[in-house]
Amino acid sequence: MAPLGRIAPPAPMSPARFSRRRAISLALVHLAMAAHYVHWKLAGRTLAPLELNEAVYAAAEGVVTAGFLLLCLLTLSSLVVGRFFCSWGCHVLAVQDLSAWALGKLGIHPRPVRSRVLRALPFVVMAYMFLWPVVYRALHGLEVAAHTRAAGMAWSSFVTDDYTRNLPAWPVALLTFATCCFLIIYLMGSRSFCSTVCPYGAIFALADRAAPGRIVARGDCLDCTACTTACTSHIPVHLELARHGTVVDSACMRDLDCVAACPDGRVSFGFTTPPLLRKLDRSGALASRWDLSWREEALLLLVFAVTFFSLRGLFGALPFLLTLTLAVLLAFGTWMSLRVLRPRPLKWSSLQLRDGRGVTGAGRAWLGFNAAGLLFVLHCGAMRGLELRAATELERAEVGRATPAVAAEHARKARVDLMRLHRFAIDPPHDLVRRLARSAELAGDRKAALDFLRLAPEREDTGLEEARMLAESGRAEEALVRLSNLLARFPGSIAGHFQSAVLLAGLGRKAEACGAFEACLTLAPEHAVAHNNLGLLLEQQGRTVEAAEHLGRAAALAPDSAATRFNYGRLLVLQGRAMEARAELEAARRLDPRCGGAVAELLGVLR
Repeated sequence: MAPLGRIAPPAPMSPARFSRRRAISLALVHLAMAAHYVHWKLAGRTLAPLELNEAVYAAAEGVVTAGFLLLCLLTLSSLVVGRFFCSWGCHVLAVQDLSAWALGKLGIHPRPVRSRVLRALPFVVMAYMFLWPVVYRALHGLEVAAHTRAAGMAWSSFVTDDYTRNLPAWPVALLTFATCCFLIIYLMGSRSFCSTVCPYGAIFALADRAAPGRIVARGDCLDCTACTTACTSHIPVHLELARHGTVVDSACMRDLDCVAACPDGRVSFGFTTPPLLRKLDRSGALASRWDLSWREEALLLLVFAVTFFSLRGLFGALPFLLTLTLAVLLAFGTWMSLRVLRPRPLKWSSLQLRDGRGVTGAGRAWLGFNAAGLLFVLHCGAMRGLELRAATELERAEVGRATPAVAAEHARKARVDLMRLHRFAIDPPHDLVRRLARSAELAGDRKAALDFLRLAPEREDTGLEEARMLAESGRAEEALVRLSNLLARFPGSIAGHFQSAVLLAGLGRKAEACGAFEACLTLAPEHAVAHNNLGLLLEQQGRTVEAAEHLGRAAALAPDSAATRFNYGRLLVLQGRAMEARAELEAARRLDPRCGGAVAELLGVLR
């Protein structure tokens, strides 16, 4: 019984109470992801992936996706209650916490790396992903309106038939989880991926500054530090509660472990004045203590930048966040390697890297792995340089096609770099042969281009490229045979059906061409050009009702195309549908004044 005159504190909670609830919440997230995948496999079409990385397409191209709307919703929630999603709904953090728990069971408790560069990195990445595309468009005068994409189109907004569209191959996916959810935790502490890499966490952290829903103190604190010990985000909770009455650090993810850990129930979740509206004093015990000097920070930044730009987009193999994590790990490993070389004992995580007698076996292994990593990055950087230079020369060759001699010279330079890439790259890019073929074609050597393509493994893109070259060489029948073989192996190739239809139409085989266009539209019902071409073919065969249906669909799908609007309007004139025809023809004339004469002639028929 509490003494008279003193209010009894709330009863302490079971430490496992919130952890169990959070485990259930995160398990349900993974079950929902599995159910989403199963639904796609059974139905063939499902809700677009609720992946936050798809929000990049909204920033870069104005495409509003389900992932973008989810990011907006989570940001709004973070403005009110803070970063609850990170610890209660993020599947990546779930695996990180599982890794930290397993390491703890083994007696391994790696401490976090306190680095200015690493702390700022997620915010830089966030700006690069979401702000830079907007700035780039503004600098170049590019206007992009927000829009959606229907099912069947690339990066369709809300319904898709390609659920795994943003996922890498399974070996890369496994490497990503092993690196981002275990290795970085083992070396750099719990939730280190969140604190040093995650750009979405940076967005939520900024929103958290304005959130009134926070961890708060209720009454006097016993200063037992149980809350700080329980915090896996490495926040000095007891100090912040003592100084501010609430946790102001935006790394707080509201997992409520500190609430459960308080022995007298004086820590809870509540609403108070957010940090944005406070004048905060971070001096004294709350002042940041950094592990790295400014020189070491500069080295860390240099190694990170070289690694990131060497691996970023290299051969299209590594996902963005995996590249960032590898760059962080190599930068951290280089800093640690310098510490290993200093004449003082060093232990990190469970590894004794140096003792009183010198560098240990683990230390030598660390130095060896780090040196191998640096050499690999330098090699990749050189290959990346060749790839970028070849891409630049190929682009110049494409632009200069009007002057064959200029195009041939640039194409020759590109071919030299591509051949070096083929010779020295550890894992040449899958489309290297196709790029070699294109360089040969731009140099005027179509025979060599076809020879390159025939050396490539059977892929959809190389098969389509070979068929195109055969057709442009006047060998349409051979091109059709090539496309037939391609479609036998890749029956879902939309481009293969479309290219076959175009070739058949050019050879006068209209009925077969119609069938090929219909096959294309079965796979991609929103393909405006296929609707337009099929409509024209049907009109030529006297099937005007069906033709009008397809031409009308093409005009609806591509309202900014003067050609489709004109074709539809012309057919409406022939059908005597004057009002609709006038609207389509006037729209075509507005979109392309060059068709004004033809439009005027058809409008004259209507009068």
